[in-house]
Amino acid sequence: MKTKLVLTSHQKPNGSQLPERIESDMSVYWRNVKRGQNLIIDDTAGLEEVIGGYRENKRGIDAYARTMGYEPERSQKGFDTVEDAKAFVESFAPWDLFGPRDATVEAEARPMAE
Repeated sequence: MKTKLVLTSHQKPNGSQLPERIESDMSVYWRNVKRGQNLIIDDTAGLEEVIGGYRENKRGIDAYARTMGYEPERSQKGFDTVEDAKAFVESFAPWDLFGPRDATVEAEARPMAE
């Protein structure tokens, strides 16, 4: 899904600046990576941000949703299924950090980036 968005530079809680973004169409999707997937937000200008993800390991599946501060509840270990891990990440709507509050995640995961 594409969402029209305008963002300007503003401060994160730790005092650093978020990147300035111009008006653009935004997409939210899962991208395959080694041993898991990353949740990505991107725009037509080619700017991409990882806003969450999961990794499969010997003890289960670990998942996290991006935050601009210290929020340990946005990271959890030991999921039994990929679907549970993805639902956990998406439940935090981490794309809200970049503006598009009504965004939906594309149904199909994209292949690994080269």
